[in-house]
Amino acid sequence: MYAAITLFIVAGLLSICYQDFKSREVYLINYLILYLLYFIHIVSGGFTIEPGIIIFNTCISLIVASMLFIYYLFRYKTGAFHKIRSSIGSGDVLIIPLFIFSFSPFNFIVFYMISLILSLIFSLTINFFRKNTTIPLAGIQAIVLAACHIFHITGFINMQNDIYTLL
Repeated sequence: MYAAITLFIVAGLLSICYQDFKSREVYLINYLILYLLYFIHIVSGGFTIEPGIIIFNTCISLIVASMLFIYYLFRYKTGAFHKIRSSIGSGDVLIIPLFIFSFSPFNFIVFYMISLILSLIFSLTINFFRKNTTIPLAGIQAIVLAACHIFHITGFINMQNDIYTLL
């Protein structure tokens, strides 16, 4: 049962990745289906949810978002809000709850850093060939999360236990 749900989650994440890379937009229905699959996975016992972990991961996400917001306010003094709206897509925000519920606190930080480093490498690589292109952040993070789910179900990593970290 857990493996089947995980495979559906992986398929949903890969669909987000494909849509984000292909057309730079992801349909809201994909996120709603993934949220439903996560809910089923949690209720069936695939993931254990502890309120302290959810609060900690949410706080980390809010701190990162606040730092990004402050950066935009200082960097773009006159058009910060317009720049935020044009730089950060709704898919980049909608994928964050999937991370919050997937990982223990340490693994959450490791995953978040790995996915952001990979998006930075992608950005540097693609900007070498084409200037002023957007970064499919949700797609990059979705493929890394899909890989984590595959490694979790096969037993190579444990996403919800800090004793067995992602590294």
